[in-house]
Amino acid sequence: MDDIDGHNNLILLCANCHAVVDAQPEAFPPDELHRIKHTHEERVAKQGTASIPNISLRGRGQPLSLRLVQSGDTLLSLLGRAFSWSYGTPDGLLPSQREVVGDFLQTCQDSSEAYGELGPRFHLEAGQQLQDGLSALRENELVVYAATRRLTLTGGHDAETPWPETVVEILHEREARADPTDAEQPLVHESG
Repeated sequence: MDDIDGHNNLILLCANCHAVVDAQPEAFPPDELHRIKHTHEERVAKQGTASIPNISLRGRGQPLSLRLVQSGDTLLSLLGRAFSWSYGTPDGLLPSQREVVGDFLQTCQDSSEAYGELGPRFHLEAGQQLQDGLSALRENELVVYAATRRLTLTGGHDAETPWPETVVEILHEREARADPTDAEQPLVHESG
């Protein structure tokens, strides 16, 4: 038998596919996974490096109007409809704030990755976990602003493909707005 951590026994999967495979061991026994890997490696070897497209995302340099997020369900909806997400954190975080921010961002990551694979029960639980995270951030004088920006994927098989990306910015409450509860005041985000 191959070394369990050896190249012949490893297969690279995105987090969503990894969750699907792990949740259905009867549909993906080791022999089937080895067959899938072998078929993929043969296809890639036949294509050679000349056929690898130069893929890029356009639009990240444009200003984006972010809104204060006060609901875990609202944030989950933004994360769940996007193909990717990015985040920003403020300078000068205290160690206790870093822990809260890390937990919150991990919940965002987990929710984003699993959103399309899991049903309503997960959505309700994830929305509550995000709400709890927002509350913990507020207790630590931090607030969250977010929005979805419309990027364009270029260089793939199609000429251009729309690519929604959610941007989540965590800010010190004192730096966000004079009135951080005013959700009608957008925050203009200038990122690259």
